[in-house]
Amino acid sequence: MLRKKPAFRWIHNVMKQLNTEIACIKLGRVNVITVSSPELSIEFLKKHDSVIASRPYISSARLVSNGYLSPSLSPSGNQWTKMRRVLVSEVLTNDVFRRLHAKRLEEADHLVRFVYNQGINPHKSEVVNVRDVTMHYCGNVIRKMVFSESKNIVMGGYFIPKGSHVVLSRPGLGRNPRIWDEPLRFKPERHIVDEVSNVSLVDHDLRILSFSTGRQGCPALDLGSTTTTMLLARLIQGFSWKQPLDTSTIDLAESKHDLSLAKPLIAHAVPRLDSQIYLQHV
Repeated sequence: MLRKKPAFRWIHNVMKQLNTEIACIKLGRVNVITVSSPELSIEFLKKHDSVIASRPYISSARLVSNGYLSPSLSPSGNQWTKMRRVLVSEVLTNDVFRRLHAKRLEEADHLVRFVYNQGINPHKSEVVNVRDVTMHYCGNVIRKMVFSESKNIVMGGYFIPKGSHVVLSRPGLGRNPRIWDEPLRFKPERHIVDEVSNVSLVDHDLRILSFSTGRQGCPALDLGSTTTTMLLARLIQGFSWKQPLDTSTIDLAESKHDLSLAKPLIAHAVPRLDSQIYLQHV
């Protein structure tokens, strides 16, 4: 089974066949606990937070983080505590967030100007690779939710042995048919609570896994939300988006290897504002 790539797909297929939202898969000497239940995920991250908050010691994480110098991959301990304290008190404070507002606007201007130069003449063959421009703007950062048990616990009636690696499944939570009606259908109105409340990118009930919660919750909530919102708003405000001239449909098929599109989204960006707006501050 390990030869089947990517691993998360065959794991989800196994869970679907077993009709379960929690499973234990033995990989060598390690018990991997996969979870797609919001209720169980909350119990892991809140009730047993102090037990499972640590990341596991694995060679790939150590190499990628240059010896666990990244708080998102570092196991709990003095080093992780120091790094997170520096992030929260020096990098991700409200004061720094406000001071860097101009820099975020400047980067958004660069993005819009680049797309404008690409799509200034819709009759030419130039198209915009939306995946590339968004990656350049906010980075293609994917943080996997993997934790390690420091002692035996019983969670939701299930015995979780010490040393298990707990994986909270992002697609399993976000596409859980018990929670979401037609989870694979594009229905953004499902996130609108009422006409007054704002749509929140954070779900503390973990029906979707965006910024997580508990000790390993992302401390950059405001920065991540603002960056994503500004990116989408500027691209929609500045351009009318059309499919390329030589295509009749947009292929939205999912990649077999990850959760992105199998093919990058390619489109014509037709400027819809006065040209001086795109060229200001050049």
